[in-house]
Amino acid sequence: MLQSCLDNTLSQISLLHSKDQDDERKASLLEVFQLINNLNKKINNRNKATEAPIENRDCSTSSFSQSRSTRNESRKSAIEQTIVVGHSGKFDDVVGLNEAKISLNEAIVMPLLYPHLFTGNRRPWNRILMYGPPGTGKSRLAHALANEIQSTFYSVSSADLMSSLFGESEKMVRELFHHARSSSGRCVIFIDEIDSLCRRRSETEDESVRRIKTELLHQMDGGVSEDEIFLLCATNCPWELDPAFLRRFQKRVHISLPDADSRIKILKLHVGDDTTFSDEDWNELGDLTDGYSGSDLANLVNSALFEPVRFLQKAQHWVRCGDGKFRPCLPDHPGNFKSELGSLLPSSVTTRPLSMRDMRKCLLTSKATVGRNDLRLFDKFTAKFGQEGN
Repeated sequence: MLQSCLDNTLSQISLLHSKDQDDERKASLLEVFQLINNLNKKINNRNKATEAPIENRDCSTSSFSQSRSTRNESRKSAIEQTIVVGHSGKFDDVVGLNEAKISLNEAIVMPLLYPHLFTGNRRPWNRILMYGPPGTGKSRLAHALANEIQSTFYSVSSADLMSSLFGESEKMVRELFHHARSSSGRCVIFIDEIDSLCRRRSETEDESVRRIKTELLHQMDGGVSEDEIFLLCATNCPWELDPAFLRRFQKRVHISLPDADSRIKILKLHVGDDTTFSDEDWNELGDLTDGYSGSDLANLVNSALFEPVRFLQKAQHWVRCGDGKFRPCLPDHPGNFKSELGSLLPSSVTTRPLSMRDMRKCLLTSKATVGRNDLRLFDKFTAKFGQEGN
């Protein structure tokens, strides 16, 4: 009963860890996971030691083999669920990040197109670390690379590899690389939040975490040596990585915040065409959103898009559009009529265009999530270990 509760708790922690975006909370959740996992193993070992007498433990070889086969199939199924099917978009669909795209193109795409140029001492890279603030496009860039080279794409998080059962986590790591090697054609293995698995070693580190690290290091050395298997990892905290892992990445690319031109392109992508913005408005928004990440900009636009809906609920005056729908307007608008929203057929109403006023209002509450101190840490790490990707 107790072990069942512990297993359920571990599963819930893994789920929370995979969904949480806060690095400190994720680190705390991982520590709690390791403590409970360690306790669970001790209870499991104690139960094995106090089982019924040997004559009552007559487990046949076939039953054991069947159980092992079931676990193998379970691991294989779990890895297959990380394969992303139908992902779209290539490098040209990723806004900004020009240097990062050039680096990935030189490291992976060109060697596949021109293999005769990458022989002898000029060898292509197949282990690349992308680091930078949250929401800057690391995952999207990995998807785009997989499309560029028409590969099978494994999108893996630390929660996909962690297990409450003794020895299963390192077996999951092994199965991931084995599955990629067994696949036909090229494979891109993308491990997000790699720092959750590969933090700097400490005296309080759980033995299970050390085994996972050892297995992952082994696979990075041998499992990614093939010409058609590429390992991309992403982290928001590169300075927390174990130096042994950091050394094994042949390329370390900084995915930083978008510049003004990229911010405007991202905003236009999310806003769409139903807007009254002028070129001057777009330029102003590019300046006002300095320090915003791609996800910050998406959240800003999402908040602003609700303003026309709020206006709709209070509207008293309406005008018929060219498509026959009714749009709210000001009282002095030519040809308007007065009505309550509830008096109109729901399918016949539409919102007014997004305005600059909507954006300015939401800028007061939708702030940048990346602090200046964090940016300085990334700059310091880049100066020592990496290269700019913008």
